[in-house]
Amino acid sequence: MKKISVFIIIGILISPIVYINIDNALADSHTYYVANNGSDTNNGLSPSSPWRTIGKVNTALNSGVITLGDDIYFKRGDIFSGELNLLVGGSSSNYMIIGAYGTGVRPIIENSGASGNGNCIILWYYTSGYYTIQDLHFMDTTGTKEAISIYGDAYNKDFNNIIIRNVYGEGIGGDLIFMSNTMNYTIENCEGNECTIVSYGDVDNRQSNGRVLNCTVYNAVGDGFTLHRAGSDTTNDDAGSNHLFYNCTVYGCKDGFDISAGQNVILDSCRVWDCQSIGIIIDHDIENVTIQNCIVNNSNSSGIAIADSSNVIVRNNKVWNTTDGSALYIATSDNSYGWADEDGYIENLTVYNNVFIYPSTFTGTYTNRIISISYDFFSDTVIKNNIFASFNSAQPDRLYRVYGSGIVIPSDDDVRFDTNMWWHGSGSSTSKWWTGSSTLNLAQWKGYYPTDDFDNPEFNNVETGDLDLNVISPCIDAGAWLAHTVGSGTGTTITLDDASYFMDGYGMTDGDNIFVGDDINLLITNINYKSNQITVNRSITWSIGENVSLSSYSGDKSDIGAIEFIQNELYPVITNIFLTSSNPLDTDPLYGWVNVSCTVTDNVAVSQVVLRIHNPDGSWNNVSMVTRTAGKYYYRTTTAFSTAGNYSYNIWAKDISNNAITSSNVAFSMPANWDINKDGQITVLDLTQISKRYGESGPHGWTREDTNNDRNITVIDLVIVTNHYGENWFT
Repeated sequence: MKKISVFIIIGILISPIVYINIDNALADSHTYYVANNGSDTNNGLSPSSPWRTIGKVNTALNSGVITLGDDIYFKRGDIFSGELNLLVGGSSSNYMIIGAYGTGVRPIIENSGASGNGNCIILWYYTSGYYTIQDLHFMDTTGTKEAISIYGDAYNKDFNNIIIRNVYGEGIGGDLIFMSNTMNYTIENCEGNECTIVSYGDVDNRQSNGRVLNCTVYNAVGDGFTLHRAGSDTTNDDAGSNHLFYNCTVYGCKDGFDISAGQNVILDSCRVWDCQSIGIIIDHDIENVTIQNCIVNNSNSSGIAIADSSNVIVRNNKVWNTTDGSALYIATSDNSYGWADEDGYIENLTVYNNVFIYPSTFTGTYTNRIISISYDFFSDTVIKNNIFASFNSAQPDRLYRVYGSGIVIPSDDDVRFDTNMWWHGSGSSTSKWWTGSSTLNLAQWKGYYPTDDFDNPEFNNVETGDLDLNVISPCIDAGAWLAHTVGSGTGTTITLDDASYFMDGYGMTDGDNIFVGDDINLLITNINYKSNQITVNRSITWSIGENVSLSSYSGDKSDIGAIEFIQNELYPVITNIFLTSSNPLDTDPLYGWVNVSCTVTDNVAVSQVVLRIHNPDGSWNNVSMVTRTAGKYYYRTTTAFSTAGNYSYNIWAKDISNNAITSSNVAFSMPANWDINKDGQITVLDLTQISKRYGESGPHGWTREDTNNDRNITVIDLVIVTNHYGENWFT
């Protein structure tokens, strides 16, 4: 009774507190609805009594009817005119949601430009932030400035935490989204037709901790995605730190990505198609930038342009069909484009494992190059494991060109070429490199850079943009390791001869997965570029001169080019997974056994099949399965499942091309021998089963009632069960 009394008292004390909190939360938060069939005289608090106009919503916001954390929903399929002025916001535990309700297409918010500031939605700097804007369609009829305009202010440091997702804009005269001084923002699954996504910063309006995910911009007059400084002051007019663009696409805009301010920027798996100018720009003293796994196709000017920056990594990208500029353009000060600073400088630029292709069908008088370098303010620029190729038999006349009277490349050690593959459709390597003062043929170029070579890289299909390597490619397993250890040691901080190939995720994503010698799957957690030191996630021991590279390679070495060649891209197929066992189940290895079997097939050949057993104590036991006949595998054991408890297991299989796959988990329980009825608990029911067969005899392991397997059901079996009475073997 004591336990019951205490439980009742605790329940009485706690329950009112819980209910009071819930009631307060419900009382403090409201949802307002707006629909074309509503009335501004309604209370707006339900879909059956919605308001009608944005004007009514603004009045409610101004008068304090709509308060902190309230939500506003517009009816799907309806059209609303005007500018929504968000003056309240939410809190960290209760975002204000501006969204849609009902069924059908997204509600449309349009502004003719006559209402307010000419925007569809405007977030003011004196609000608290904490907004989610979602599931809306924005339209412009006469020149709206922005669909969503976020005006931050230096005096309000709490204007942060903005989520914008699943919105669509068309015909917007300015931007789909404009931001300044917005901290901790996420823009995802948004689409802009004839409008852009823009972020500006200056001394009073920083941007930081932003993610732009799975967004598309097309047919815009301006740039697709812009992270830009608001003024010309390179010290004060900056955008802030930590910006991630992932899986974003640009079609038919001016520039694809104009990244011209800030620090710690990642462009990952983005695509740029048919832009009027440059695909991706990195400029204006920006630092710590990684451009990886991106595609730039058919830009009218440069594909990727790098200027005035430090600690920039360009890797695993494909750039082709750049029609009026270089696929890769690197520039410092005083260049003819006019978008580099007067004091421009490039420090620690690393370009590796990319593909840069000249347009094969170009027939004009264009004589630009696949790669161009302008002027001579460089420090530690490395160009490695890339393919620079033209399949045009006539053009360009030079694969590579340096501009600027002060250039001393290729003798300048601050720009180094290493293990690149060059190719010209004519098959000739004569005079294909221009150093700023003379032309070089292959032998002369290799005199400076002996690891570079000239050969057809043999892509699958250049015309269709399939730039993966063909099975006969000379680039397969021909790449150079990226870096090497300096000295030996034990620990997590390792000095390399060059750390510029790697990144630590800048605090936004995981760092690179690398290997150091025989130590694989090391995650980089920190990098000091000045000291060339990396810190990894676990302690290792290394020797001087060990190879260091990304873990994502197949074969003896990494390939030259953007994508690793894998001849067999089909994974093994695992079917017919069965478990059979002794009957009865028995933990005694003399009498109990378990057999797991499966079928594994592959389009080429299976290399290894492993049974992975997850034990009751949380540990794993990985054992190789035996081939019975072609494609049939099994593992029979008397010990692997001999401990009572709950198990699970799966099958891992690998083919000869190192393609590996794991089956789904299968659960299996091994009951203790004294749990006669196998229900997981030792109770009187187990004693009853023994009593019913008391005095019977049989062979060893013949029945579970013979608990000790001595062939006889006696009082000893009852004693064994009694000793474990009340236990739960599965816990």
